[in-house]
Amino acid sequence: MLEEPKISWINGQPFSDKYQDIYFSSDAASEVERVFINPTTFDDLSRTKPQITTLELGFGAGLNFCVTAQRFLDQKANGRLHFISFEKHPFSKKDYAKTFANLDRAIPFSSNLIDQAPALLPGWHRRSFVGGKISLSIFYGEAIEGLRDITNRHKIPIDFCFLDGFNPAHNPDLWSDEILLEITKNLRTDSQLTTYTAAGKIKRELKKLGFEITKVDQRPIKRESIFGVYKGPTFKQAPPSPREVHILGAGIAGATVARQLAEAAVDVQLWDPNGPGFGASRISASLLHGRLLGDQTADADFRVNAFHYSNNFLKAYSSFKQCGVLQINGSNMSTDKMLRIKKAYPYSDDWLQLLDRKEIEEVSGVKVKSKNALWFPDGGTVDLPRLCQELLNHPNIHLNLRQPELDSRAVKVIATGAHSLSEYPRNHLETYRIEGQIDFVKTKVTPFSPIVGDGYLVPVENNLCAIGATYEYQELSPNVATKQNLLRNFPIQLLSSIRYERGARCVSSDRVPVIGEFSNNCWISNAHGSLGTSSAPLAASIISSNLLGWIPPINRDVEKILVPHRFKERQNRRGELKSTKSFIK
Repeated sequence: MLEEPKISWINGQPFSDKYQDIYFSSDAASEVERVFINPTTFDDLSRTKPQITTLELGFGAGLNFCVTAQRFLDQKANGRLHFISFEKHPFSKKDYAKTFANLDRAIPFSSNLIDQAPALLPGWHRRSFVGGKISLSIFYGEAIEGLRDITNRHKIPIDFCFLDGFNPAHNPDLWSDEILLEITKNLRTDSQLTTYTAAGKIKRELKKLGFEITKVDQRPIKRESIFGVYKGPTFKQAPPSPREVHILGAGIAGATVARQLAEAAVDVQLWDPNGPGFGASRISASLLHGRLLGDQTADADFRVNAFHYSNNFLKAYSSFKQCGVLQINGSNMSTDKMLRIKKAYPYSDDWLQLLDRKEIEEVSGVKVKSKNALWFPDGGTVDLPRLCQELLNHPNIHLNLRQPELDSRAVKVIATGAHSLSEYPRNHLETYRIEGQIDFVKTKVTPFSPIVGDGYLVPVENNLCAIGATYEYQELSPNVATKQNLLRNFPIQLLSSIRYERGARCVSSDRVPVIGEFSNNCWISNAHGSLGTSSAPLAASIISSNLLGWIPPINRDVEKILVPHRFKERQNRRGELKSTKSFIK
């Protein structure tokens, strides 16, 4: 469970009541440059190295990150900056906004952090800015836990390390010998370290771990700070990143992987004879909302993190309209479940709200029977075909409108959705195809916002809504599917369908997407089912992170439930190996 930071504001500056220490001095941004950046070779490497990795202990108000990111941009750097940080007491979006509004000097980049502040959820979060030029990986929780995860799953050595916990006398856990030793496991020879403290104990421990320490004169603000160069052994060697990746499938799963790799300067060959936005990605009125479970399972963690990651990822594209989404009672959403979901996320008021009947009508503009509803103010509508086109608009992405002809040694990603089974029939994946349909229906009243209940309803224009979507275990004719959609229980009168859109989803036997390494040099993003708008962008980040040697932006228990080989392991435990055809319906 996360802990609130317990902040007092003194002359507009945050002060930690728990640690009885300031977050930064009155000269704020200048202090970051003076203590953490200027003693290093950050500027030189920004101009010459294709990727810089910075690790920080104590994210706090996000000041070090924003100043470092702004400095990187000001250097006209050609490469990328990956900033990794840890925080046990994370700020809310309002706290970030208040902090940067009261600084001595404006930091233009801070608006990015405020806009995309991670939700107050434990574990890993990833945010990308400026077209992927700057990435933030932040762990909310105990620093030692996150550091061990970096040691185990992040393959790129750290270039710069900022130690910025509260005063060691007040916050000894963040300056422990165990923490400092774990940091060295992620360094290369000549990695650089800076910190504001000059405590003798810290200096002695850093020297023992292999750092050459130099005192930096900080007068008249304070006496001195520390700059160190690591001269110990390199424990990690950066793996070679693929120069070219082949992706099969130009729907949302393939297009999001393509975009994230392209922004990392990887040449992408994308193959799809049907073109962008086929299959399940044909639907032009899809929704992005939480689809939350409210329990403590890894699947629940995946869903909530997928919603937040994708919400921030999709903000960059005009095909996503952030209008809020209302979830009312339905066959899979009782009032009791709503209460459990809200209780499961105690620091969620800015992104998840439990509404009463009066508030529901104010948000939706229509009368509903639900006693309560969940409101996702950051949710919205997604035009999937248009989104796929936008994602592929990058000079490093090359679209091939034909069947792929691949060398077996090529690095490839399978993202062909419901078509994957016919192309790879001996893979033991327990996945199958389910058709679905939405109808564009004339209505007497148009709600203010999309509504999810038994199916979903999306306002398109005055007196026209999209409704759906059917879930066809046995494929229906379009006319029958339209009749089913018109019978849905929505709080407005549905008149007649003027057109429909159909698409085929790919679903796994456990209803969890299939994401990860499929075989040597082959990765898969598949079986997103009805979750695609939220799960596909996060899946893309998981796959691209692994290919680039980065830690994926999910916790280890979540990663385990996604891996493709889980089905084969279950089949082996059952003493049977079912063919793929057993799961096609």
